[in-house]
Amino acid sequence: MIYAQISPAAQKIEQITPFSSITKTANYMIALARPYALGANKVTFQVVYGIPEFTDGTVSRFDGIAASEVDLDSSEISSWGTDDTVVFTQIARKLGISILSIVTGID
Repeated sequence: MIYAQISPAAQKIEQITPFSSITKTANYMIALARPYALGANKVTFQVVYGIPEFTDGTVSRFDGIAASEVDLDSSEISSWGTDDTVVFTQIARKLGISILSIVTGID
């Protein structure tokens, strides 16, 4: 699996008590095609924003804090093939964010 470092980071505010909250910041995302039908005119990606833990430069754990869905049509993913950075680039474009880097993870 690959992970994209994003800017700006996603944020989620969690209520701890009626008087306090914490803000979690997720600076990475993953994208999963669920379901993916070969040849479909539209693919819906579940995008999960989270906080990775690294071991030897590789993501060894990923704690998702928020998620959204992004639809890409066949023209947007026509050059997808085996290069998943195509998907990240198109998702980032739709969300109005930037991809800073791509890192690999332990599946």
